[in-house]
Amino acid sequence: MPEEVDERLLLIDDDIHLLQKLKETLEVMGYGVDPAQSPKEALGKLEAGNYALVITDLTMPGTEGLSIYEAIRKVDPAVPMIIITGYGSAHEAALAMKMGCTDYLRKPIDPDELVFRIEKARHQSMMQAEVMSLRAQLKRSVTGQAIVGASAVMRLVMDKIAMASDSDVTVLIRGETGTGKELVAKAIHNSGCRAKHPFVTVACAAIPHALLEGQLFGHRKGAYTGADRDQKGLIESAEQGTLFLDEIGEVDAASQVKLLRFLESGEVRPLGSTKMHILSVRVVAATNLDVERAIERNLFREDLFYRLDVFPIVLPPLRERKEDIPLLVKHFAELHGGGLREERKTFSPETIRKLIGYDWPGNVRELENKVRQAIILTRGKVVEPPNIELPVRRISGSRGIFADVKKEAIDRTEKRLVQEMLDRANGVITLAADLAGLHRKNFSILMKKHGIHAEEFRGRKAREDADSGPSS
Repeated sequence: MPEEVDERLLLIDDDIHLLQKLKETLEVMGYGVDPAQSPKEALGKLEAGNYALVITDLTMPGTEGLSIYEAIRKVDPAVPMIIITGYGSAHEAALAMKMGCTDYLRKPIDPDELVFRIEKARHQSMMQAEVMSLRAQLKRSVTGQAIVGASAVMRLVMDKIAMASDSDVTVLIRGETGTGKELVAKAIHNSGCRAKHPFVTVACAAIPHALLEGQLFGHRKGAYTGADRDQKGLIESAEQGTLFLDEIGEVDAASQVKLLRFLESGEVRPLGSTKMHILSVRVVAATNLDVERAIERNLFREDLFYRLDVFPIVLPPLRERKEDIPLLVKHFAELHGGGLREERKTFSPETIRKLIGYDWPGNVRELENKVRQAIILTRGKVVEPPNIELPVRRISGSRGIFADVKKEAIDRTEKRLVQEMLDRANGVITLAADLAGLHRKNFSILMKKHGIHAEEFRGRKAREDADSGPSS
C-alpha cells in the first residue's frame, strides 16, 4: 500500500461508473481522489487545487485528439499525467508520450496495474524534483567557482552531474583541456553524500612515473632509498571522500594495473608493506585523451577504461556552446572585477560579439584569462573591443579527437533511448517506433545497430511485479 500523501489525485473520465469504481479502488489504497466527469470540471479543479498526479481519459465528449492533454498542460505544465486510452487511440497516446506524458494505460483498466503506474509516476516526479534541487545547489559554488551555462548541452551536463552526485559510481569526465573537468568533479563531490570528507586531486601528468605509485599507494619506511619514514598515499588520504584522478590517460602501465585492482576490490598495499588495506573511496577520473585510440596502441588498459567509464560525462568545448559566452563573461567579470561594486567592469555588446566570434581552443580557461586581462587593460568602466587581445590562430587540431568522443556519447544516448522506448511499449516494436517518432524500419535498424532485442522487454513489468510480491 502506498504511503499516504497530502497531495491529491485528479481523476477524469466521462464514464461515471468507471470513475466511481476507480475512485473507490484508489481511496482504499490510501489515495485522496478528486473525480471529474468532464474536461471543464477537471480544469476548474486543477486551477483551484494542487495535484500530485492527473489521470485522464483521452477521448471524451467535446474533446478531439490531444485537446484535453494540451488544456491540462496550459494550466499546469509540470503535473505528472497518466493517459487512459480506449481501443484505437494508441496513436494519440504515443503522441502524448512524446509530448511529455508520464505514462498511459489501455482500457479495460486493471486496478493493480493502475496503482503500479501511479507509484511509478510519483517516484519519477520525486526524482525529477531532487534533480532540479541538486542542479540549483550546483549553481552555487562551494569553492568560490560555479558551473555557468544555460545552453542545452550544459543543461544535460548539469543533469548528469546531479545524477552522479546521487550515487557512488565511478565517473569518467572527458573533454578538451580547459573545459572545466575538475570543476565538475568538485561539484559531484560537494553535492554528494561524501561532501564532508576529503576531496583529493591527483595531477597524474605532473607526477613522474617512477614516483606515481608511491604517491598513490604510499610507502613504508625503508621501501626504497630515501624512504626514512612511513608515508600515507593519496588514495588513503581520500578515505570516505573522493579521489580525483586528473589526466588519468597519463598513468604508466604499472600504476594502471594497481589502480585496476584498487577499483575492483578497494584494496591498497603501500610500497614495502605486506598488508592490504580496504578503503572506501569514490573515484572520479578525467582525461582529454582519445582513450579508444590509446587502447588500440596498447597505451591504456581496456579493462581499466571499462572500470572507470561506469558513468561517463562528456564536456563540450566552448566553441560548441557559444551562447554561454555572455553568461561566462559576466561571471568572470564579477569574479575578477574587484571587491567594490563601482570597480567592476562591464563588456560592451561589440566586445561580446568579438568574443563570440573566436573559437577558443583553450576553452573556458582561456576565456577567463582573456576577461581578466581585459579588466586590467581597461581604464574606464566599459571593456571595448580594443581591450581584448585575441591570437590569430583559431581552432587547434583537437577538433577531430573531440568529434570521436562526441560520437561515442551520441551512440550511448541513442542506445539508451531505444531501450527506454521498448520498455515503455512493453517490447512492441511498432509502438516503440511510434513513441520515438520513427518509422518501424528505421527503429529496427537502430535496434540491430546496438544489439537490442525486443524479447528482453516483453513481460518485464509483469516479472517485476511478480518479483516484488504483493504490496503490504
